Amino acid sequence: VDLAHASLNLIDDVLQNRAAAAASSSSSKTRPPIVSHTAMNTLCESPRNLQDHHAKRIAELGGLIGVAFFRPALCAVDGYPPGDPVQEIVAQIDYAVELVGIQHVALGSDWDGAVSTAFDAANLAVLTGALKTRGYTSDQLERLMGGNVLDFLLKHLPRNS
Repeated sequence: VDLAHASLNLIDDVLQNRAAAAASSSSSKTRPPIVSHTAMNTLCESPRNLQDHHAKRIAELGGLIGVAFFRPALCAVDGYPPGDPVQEIVAQIDYAVELVGIQHVALGSDWDGAVSTAFDAANLAVLTGALKTRGYTSDQLERLMGGNVLDFLLKHLPRNS
């Protein structure tokens, strides 16, 4: 279940349902939730962004959180250069990694054309460099830049028989 466009109440309901299903005998049929493009509400207040308790619950259920590249998900964050969308993304990634662990965080660009983003795929090297400057290792960068999504999909998508 992708909760990217869900209301806070719906997120509560889905997470409660997933937790109950995971605790029951049907847990083998329950897949963890994903939020494909969002940010953390603590850093940037927006109805599109996750509350900390939701992010923690998603991680507890084995889910994945994709950090978005668009406004209003992003905004200036204290301690990071203002007006720089790359640094705003880095701030969101830093916060999410600290909150839920790097294995539950990914990029959530939302490059489907429905919204404008601060940059396109040609500038991913700039984002990678900014994350490296913040101290992320090569292994951590590999996880954030696609490894976590790949692992999640390989583990949870149905396989052809």
